[in-house]
Amino acid sequence: MIKNQNRFVLPDGYKDLGYQNGWRYVYFDEDGNLASETGKPNKTFGHLPKDHPEYCACKDKKHNVREIDNGAYLNRGTDTVYVCDECKLVWHVDSSG
Repeated sequence: MIKNQNRFVLPDGYKDLGYQNGWRYVYFDEDGNLASETGKPNKTFGHLPKDHPEYCACKDKKHNVREIDNGAYLNRGTDTVYVCDECKLVWHVDSSG
């Protein structure tokens, strides 16, 4: 576990991609195409490789990503840290709303 006194600590050699909440996202239709291009209703949302290449490459490879609850340290609800040990990437999601 990569924690220090319940706080997530970025391991040496890992890249922190930041908070996913602020990333650009797009909507996809039921066929997985960009809804903005097809005019079909939104089915899901996600990210494009041109906007977030490292994250999308990791996701496409279906790596086993660990989830660490960092919210207890921050005292503000849910702050989840995602860690891919294969890509050596880290990103965060703040769900404290």
